[in-house]
Amino acid sequence: MDVLLVAVPDGRRLALERLQSPAARRLLERARIRSPDDVAGYYADRFAALRPAAHGAPLNRDDRPIVEYRAPRDLVAVGRTGPGSAPRVLGLVPFATTRPTGPLFAAWSEEGWYETRARLLIARGDLVRAGATAGGARAAGLARLADRLDQEVAAGARRQRGLAAIERARQLLAAGREQEGQGELRHAAELDPANGRTWLMLADRLRLSGAFVAAESAITRGSASADPEVPGRGRRGRGHAGDEPGATARGGEALPRGGATESAAGQELRARGARLERRGDRAAAREAIRRGLASLPGDPTLVALQAELGVDGR
Repeated sequence: MDVLLVAVPDGRRLALERLQSPAARRLLERARIRSPDDVAGYYADRFAALRPAAHGAPLNRDDRPIVEYRAPRDLVAVGRTGPGSAPRVLGLVPFATTRPTGPLFAAWSEEGWYETRARLLIARGDLVRAGATAGGARAAGLARLADRLDQEVAAGARRQRGLAAIERARQLLAAGREQEGQGELRHAAELDPANGRTWLMLADRLRLSGAFVAAESAITRGSASADPEVPGRGRRGRGHAGDEPGATARGGEALPRGGATESAAGQELRARGARLERRGDRAAAREAIRRGLASLPGDPTLVALQAELGVDGR
């Protein structure tokens, strides 16, 4: 975690129009700054706010270059201490909750400054400071903007909880604990129903389990997402889950009709059975094939694996 502090003399302004040039945008992209407007999100505070943090520290001078000598140690002791290091390091940097007076951010509208700052912080997962920025907007008399930013902070918190549940689901699925993993994916979708990717992940697992009706429902929820990649993935998933006009319920599950759809579903179920067999869990592999044959009787890919594993199909 590298923190680079850049000081600007009093009376200067950030030339937003220059930052919007193609050459400047390329440099910003290299620094992982998505938009010139987002520069407002990196503002710390006035220089005086740094004095408490630097109190008692030795000066970095030509005859005593403290920063240079400490850099190798800090790379290990501070910058590479794990996922919690970034908040700890950034917590040492002052944070202004209100827009600074003077010409520095004169090119930003007052609303634009608070909005871009809060949204950048939300995207970085720094919800505490994003909430403080919303509070600063409210103190500046921008009540409607503050209300909107509060809602976005709350949505960011839901997204964080949902992503944590997805990570737990991945660990469970990797350990072969399918039902628990699916349950955690459902929990993630409940925590953050606006995340279409979660619904599509759940649909994939349901489809592999032969739960085609439930998979179709999850795809429908995921396809309503605002993420531009999700609707396309949802349309592709429907080819496997079974389109409504060609699906018949049996035991609460959809039964795909038509050679292409049926074969795709069978191939996925066969692949799951083969994975279980490779792991040495032949009992689970047989059960997966039995369930598949119950939903897709006569599917050629499942029949072939049935013969390999000696499954009776009942």
